[in-house]
Amino acid sequence: MRRTTARSQQSGFTLIELLIVTSIIAILISLLLPAIQQSRERARSVQCQNNMMQLGIALHSYQDTHRVLPPGSVDHSGPILPDEKGYRMGWIAQILPYIDQGPLWSRINQGRPDFSFLSQSEIADALYMEAHPDAVAEMAGGLPLSGAPESMAMGESQDEESGVQPHLPVELSVLTCPSNPYGRSNTGIAGLSLYAGIHAGSDVPIDSDNDGLLYLNSSESLYDIPDGSTQTMLLGEHTGPPAGDGWLFGDRGTLRTGGLPLLRRGSKLALEMGQVFPSFNMYNVQLQGEQISADILEKWRLRSGPLGSYHVSVNVVFADGSLKRLSYGLNPEVLSKLCRRNDGAFISASEY
Repeated sequence: MRRTTARSQQSGFTLIELLIVTSIIAILISLLLPAIQQSRERARSVQCQNNMMQLGIALHSYQDTHRVLPPGSVDHSGPILPDEKGYRMGWIAQILPYIDQGPLWSRINQGRPDFSFLSQSEIADALYMEAHPDAVAEMAGGLPLSGAPESMAMGESQDEESGVQPHLPVELSVLTCPSNPYGRSNTGIAGLSLYAGIHAGSDVPIDSDNDGLLYLNSSESLYDIPDGSTQTMLLGEHTGPPAGDGWLFGDRGTLRTGGLPLLRRGSKLALEMGQVFPSFNMYNVQLQGEQISADILEKWRLRSGPLGSYHVSVNVVFADGSLKRLSYGLNPEVLSKLCRRNDGAFISASEY
C-alpha cells in the first residue's frame, strides 16, 4: 500500500513544469504568426502582380487590334478635374473585351457613360434633375416636385424590368489589390480601381498635352515610344486618395502621375491627402481645428495623385510588358523620367 501511494504521488506535472511548457508553446506561436502573416502578404502581393500583368496584356492586345493604346480619357476638352462632369470614358472601360468582360462592355452607355448600369427609372430621375437644377433645393426643403418622374415621387429602389439594383457599383476583382484594408467602394456606378495608367511625369492635371502614355485623348503606340518601351512606365498601383469616380472614367482614380513621391500607406503625405480628400463632404473637412484654405483645396484639386502601394514596394508595369517593383526611396527625378515617354533620358536599371 505504501509503495502504491508513493508512485501515485510522483505521477503528473508540477506547476513549474506546466508553466515552462506553456511558455515554450507561447514562444513557438509568437515565432510562427509573423511567418504566417508574411506568407499571406506574399500571396496577396503575387495576386496584385497578376492583376497588373493581366491589365498589361490587355493593353498590348488592344494595341495589336487598334495599332495604338486606348486613350487614357476621352472628352471634348481638358483638363479633367474631379468636380466637373463630362464624357470622360476611361482606358479601363475600353479594354474590357480584352479582360474577358465583353458582356460588361456591351452594357456601357456609349453616349452617356455616367448612365451606364442604371435602371430606366434612375436615368429618368437623372435627366429630370439635369433639366431642373432647382429640384435639388426643392427636395432638400421637402417640397413636392411638379412634373417629376413617377419613380421620384414613389421612391422606387429597383427597376422591375432590368432588375438592376441602384447605387451598387460594378466591381471587378482584377482592379482590386487584395491587400487593400478598406474593402470595396460603396458609391457610384463603377467600383474602385487601385491600378492606374501613367498620364504624366510631372505634377500636372490630366490633359491632352501630357507626356505619359495614357492621357486625355491620347493615341500612343507601344512600338513608337521615343524613349523606348523598356524605359517608359505604363501602369502603376495606388492606394486610393484622392479617389476618382470609378474604373469607368478616365480621371484621377485611373490615371496617375510620376511627378509626386511614391505614396506609402501611413506616411505623412498619405495622411495629408486623406484629410484633404475624405470619402464624403470634401469641402467641409477640418484640418487641425481649422477650415482648409481655398488655395490648398485648389492645389490638390488640380492633382491627379501619386502612385503608391499597400505592399513593401510599389508594383509597376513597363511598356514592354515587364513588371517591376519600385522602392519607396526611389529618387523622384528617376521616377519622373520613367513616367515620361519622350524626355530622351536613359535610366539604368540599377537606378530603380
